[in-house]
Amino acid sequence: MAVIKYEPIEPPSQEVKLPSKGIPYKNDGKIEIRPITVQEEKILATGGEAVIDKILRKVIKSDINIEELTPGDESFILVWLRLNSYFDDYSVELLCPACKSEFKTIVKVSKFPVYQLKEGIEEPYELEVAGVKVGLRFLRRKDEKELEEIKKKLLKTKSDLSDLYLYRYAKAIHTIDGQEVKFSQAMSFLGSLTGKEMVKIRKALNDMKHGVEPVLEVKCKNCSAVSKFDIPLTAEFFLPSELPDDNGEDLLLDEEA
Repeated sequence: MAVIKYEPIEPPSQEVKLPSKGIPYKNDGKIEIRPITVQEEKILATGGEAVIDKILRKVIKSDINIEELTPGDESFILVWLRLNSYFDDYSVELLCPACKSEFKTIVKVSKFPVYQLKEGIEEPYELEVAGVKVGLRFLRRKDEKELEEIKKKLLKTKSDLSDLYLYRYAKAIHTIDGQEVKFSQAMSFLGSLTGKEMVKIRKALNDMKHGVEPVLEVKCKNCSAVSKFDIPLTAEFFLPSELPDDNGEDLLLDEEA
């Protein structure tokens, strides 16, 4: 009896427009991406570090450095992968802040709010702070990794963590009065600002916001209280063990921004 061999076949890729509109990459913001296959599931099931890196490198078919992706675009890609590789229904366990009890429910991934980058935002995004012109840049995946490593080192050495508050802001400062600045210079500049001036930077970074936030309002099964939840992206997100349930909980949903 002949043995039938099945060769892995990649599903076709699709063109997707990123919520950053390509501003951070100086392009049109369109990438080619394909759904997850069992080949990627093997990577997910193995776990370990850099799992998401490996997945992104396999499913993104465009010539783009994934380390240069903004966290906002990355979040959009991950949600796209879930919706186009599996189902909209996502089974999660949540802790109700009202009655303090846990409950299991189904949320719709497609209802996560999506934020498109506002019109007119460029990089660097310039604003006046404390009498000087500050140019802000988009953080990238590599920046998030570096910030996480800094945090781990500080925790390991039991060092003061108070400066962590400023690190993210310092990473976002690219220029001051048109001159590129180092991280240490940005930290010094931030430390000299009044609270009023710091508000300007926070607002500007909020203006640069884009991507998907896994946040929904959900009704507790136990006490019926409606609360806003940060939906946890567990292993179930990319390795679902349950089929869609048409009788899932009704949700009060955020509208897309």
